[in-house]
Amino acid sequence: MINKLDFLDEKEQWASLKSLARVTAIREINGKESSEKRLYISSVEADAKSFNLFIRQHWGVENSLHWTLDVTFREDAQRKRNGHAANNFAIEGKSY
Repeated sequence: MINKLDFLDEKEQWASLKSLARVTAIREINGKESSEKRLYISSVEADAKSFNLFIRQHWGVENSLHWTLDVTFREDAQRKRNGHAANNFAIEGKSY
């Protein structure tokens, strides 16, 4: 977690930039471990422990939303993958 950004050139081009963070996410599925590095830019100035909590809360909401879209709306079962079908379906019913 980096809150002192004096070393960055042109940081003023990032509106409200207060911190940078790198998180290494490690997960195990069926005995196989994988890791992924994620980079974050933020308008929040916080310590690493608090920022980690923010990230976990964000992904909790994100994962919950995708579960709802898949289970309730069966989004993953949709077969609108050819041509422009997905785009056409997404704008259906919108008035401009």
